[in-house]
Amino acid sequence: FDNTQTCGSTYIGESSALQYVSFSIDIESGPVTEGSYQLMLDQEVTECISYNASARDIEIALQGLNNVVGVNVVVSKASRGSQFPYQYKIMFVGEYAYGEWPALRVPTQTFGSEVCKPFVGGVNHKVNII
Repeated sequence: FDNTQTCGSTYIGESSALQYVSFSIDIESGPVTEGSYQLMLDQEVTECISYNASARDIEIALQGLNNVVGVNVVVSKASRGSQFPYQYKIMFVGEYAYGEWPALRVPTQTFGSEVCKPFVGGVNHKVNII
């Protein structure tokens, strides 16, 4: 569902140990060439993650959260229409301390703001997490 409180981003599902993260912008606006974002699991937030992060970068960021014991990330080239370089398949390892693994989120207060490096290139940046 799209929601103004999530920057027009799409989140499908409430919980899963396997999650997919991709980004998009208005296709006519050109590719993203720099910037960063954060991921949130429950109420914990990662350090800023580069727009072109490697699988290892995402793993390190997520393993910095208290409730993540292990995580495996597979990076693949994003679809041509994305205008971001990569998309991610994230598999949390082990049990979540409070039941089911919650869905990842991107904190709206830091997405495209000065907390992390703002995106350069493109307009109407969105994240899709399923």
